[in-house]
Amino acid sequence: MKKLAFLLAAVAIVAVSACQKNTPEPNDSGIPGYNENEDPNRPSGKDDVTVSPEQYIEETAKALMSALDVENWKNEAEFIHKFVVEMQKKEFKDDKLKKWAEALEDTWYREPHKDGNVTITDAYIRLSDAKGHFEEQPDGTFTQTDADDFQITVLVDGEKVTGTFKCVDSKVPLKVASSGGSSYENDQYTEWANNTYVYVPETANLKILRGSAEFASLDLKVSTTVTDISQVDLFNDNASIDATFKIGVYTLSLQKVTYSPTGASAYIKLLNGQASLITIDAKAGYELDPNPAEGYPVPIKSGNVDATVDVMGRIQVKANIPDAKKFIDTGLGSNKVMQDGDAFKAIVDDLNKTFTAAMYFNGAADPRATLVLEPVAPADGSTYWYINPVLRFSDGASYGVEEYFSQERFGSLVSATGEWMDGISQYIANLFGDI
Repeated sequence: MKKLAFLLAAVAIVAVSACQKNTPEPNDSGIPGYNENEDPNRPSGKDDVTVSPEQYIEETAKALMSALDVENWKNEAEFIHKFVVEMQKKEFKDDKLKKWAEALEDTWYREPHKDGNVTITDAYIRLSDAKGHFEEQPDGTFTQTDADDFQITVLVDGEKVTGTFKCVDSKVPLKVASSGGSSYENDQYTEWANNTYVYVPETANLKILRGSAEFASLDLKVSTTVTDISQVDLFNDNASIDATFKIGVYTLSLQKVTYSPTGASAYIKLLNGQASLITIDAKAGYELDPNPAEGYPVPIKSGNVDATVDVMGRIQVKANIPDAKKFIDTGLGSNKVMQDGDAFKAIVDDLNKTFTAAMYFNGAADPRATLVLEPVAPADGSTYWYINPVLRFSDGASYGVEEYFSQERFGSLVSATGEWMDGISQYIANLFGDI
């Protein structure tokens, strides 16, 4: 029974680490419960920053670390720890749950079949088959009720903790794992293979409640034609995911995360309450090339890329490549003339015309710094030219990217970041070290 308790605890951890509140009505953002007009980190549209860019970047990074500080999520982490420890210690006094789990698992496996000398066993997992309501009683026994979804309530230090799960499976199984081997016994050589398939849910909803209060949840929508996770067909497969995960004050939303043979996109937002912390918005359109040149890094005939990363509405980094094929071809061309200064400088000049990349403050229309590529002459006995990415600021200052983001200029931020990461790692290690 301890194995069963551990499995239930593991399910709870997975649930808690992928979560979202589903009671508020969705709005134009696509994120339930989030209102962009109430976002305190919504960009003002005005670059009215009076401190130096270095100071502003450092202030923003430290504000982000503060918003993700351990103090903001330690209560949730400590409850998860307590829940897992309690579940590992439990010795349930009846086997209703065990028999239910074993019967469910039995429905996943097909009879082994032969393919030549190989004995193959396949498991097809339907998450929607998990149905029934279970509730732990004070004496450790469970009541069991038939239902169209799955729900389990356990007692943790006398407190009711309830997990619910309901989904609608797709009709296409996705191969997620396979293994195999061979043996030689009784003068006979045999081979075996195991394959695991999951019917990926078209929709899924999972919630964790402490008493009647929602602690964590997940809403998920998936559409895919992929049938083997290790063999995605770039020219025919499609996939899309919309998901919102929530725990405590944090929400992670994935909207319009898609792939198709003609384009891909992703809109990802991390929130602390109503405040945006990080937003990523990326889109690409392309025509794939079924016969790319040997060694060509991306199999495309044409394409374009547009991406924006926003940090707390304070800093935005934007990049655009209107002709990805030209960008790649020009970049590859520079490799062929690295010993010819005039030709190399001409190609770098052309390469700068194939993309734009810039940093903005507060969502202003004009960039605070623009990224350009500069050719650098050979040095220290080398005969090869090379490219140096350079930040050109609106005040006329210019720095190589490596030179700008140096220990000398951002030493205190580097130290603060290291301390912040070490603090989180140490807290997690200390809290969960006994599990």
